[in-house]
Amino acid sequence: MDRITKAIELAKEKNLANAGAATAAANVTDPLPKVNHTVARAANVEVSEEQLVAKKVMSSFMNSPGADAYRMLRTRVLQRMRQNKWNTIGITSTHPKAGKSLTAINLSIAISLDSNYSALLVDADLRRPSIAEYFGLDVQRGIGSYLTGDTPTSELLVSPGIEDFAILPCEKGQSGASELMNSPKMTRFVEQVKKSSTNQVTVFDLPPILVGDDVLAFSSHLDAIILVVEDGVTERPDIQHALHLLKDVNVLGCVLNKSDDSNSLNYGGYY
Repeated sequence: MDRITKAIELAKEKNLANAGAATAAANVTDPLPKVNHTVARAANVEVSEEQLVAKKVMSSFMNSPGADAYRMLRTRVLQRMRQNKWNTIGITSTHPKAGKSLTAINLSIAISLDSNYSALLVDADLRRPSIAEYFGLDVQRGIGSYLTGDTPTSELLVSPGIEDFAILPCEKGQSGASELMNSPKMTRFVEQVKKSSTNQVTVFDLPPILVGDDVLAFSSHLDAIILVVEDGVTERPDIQHALHLLKDVNVLGCVLNKSDDSNSLNYGGYY
C-alpha cells in the first residue's frame, strides 16, 4: 500500500457518527431565499464554452468518464448528507494547487444535475479566490461586499447558465481573511444556508488547511469536510496533520486528484 493510500485509509477510520452542531445566532439578518428562489434570483451571466473547456468545468464534458467520477462523488456525498440531514460541506486541501477549487466547482455542478437538489457554491477562499476565474467572470462585488459592507448576499449571487446552480463569488483577495471568516456576519450566513431547504446543498471552497487558521476555525460551523489530495505531491505527514486538525469535524473522505494511475479517472477518485 503506497504512502497516499495509507494516509487516506486514516480518513476512513474516523468516527463520523456524530454530526457537528453549531449554535444559531440570535436575530439573524440577511436571510437567503430558499432553494428555488436562490437560483431564480441569481443574476444570469454569460460564460463561453471555450472557457469551461479550458478550465475543465464539468458542464463542458458531461458525457466523459471524468463527469462520471464527479457523479459518483456526488452520489456518495449526498447519501451521507441525507443520512445526517446535513446541507453544508467544505472542500479543502493541505496545500495550494491541489485541485480543491475545481473539485468544489464540479461537485456543485454534479449536485445541481440531480433533479432533487440545487447547489450554491461559495468562494470562501478569501485569501486567494479563484471560482470567478474558472468561469471567466469579472467580479466587482462578492462575498467580501457582504462581510465588509451592507450588501445582502442575495444581490451577489450569479448563475453561469447551469440550472439549479448558483455561485456566491469572492472579489479580489480580502485583507484580514481569518477575521472575516470567523466574523459574526459569516456565522449568520452559514446558519441561514443551514436553515434553507434540505434540498439545497451549499459547498464552500475553503483555503488550504495548512496555510493559515481560516479553515480550522471555520470548519466547526460546517456539517462536513472533504480533503483533496494531490497524487504524488501531497505528503503523508501533511495528510496526517490535516486530519489531526480536523479531528473534531466530520470528514467525509479524501479526493485523490491528478492521479496518473491508469486505473484511475482523469479528474480524481473518491476514497
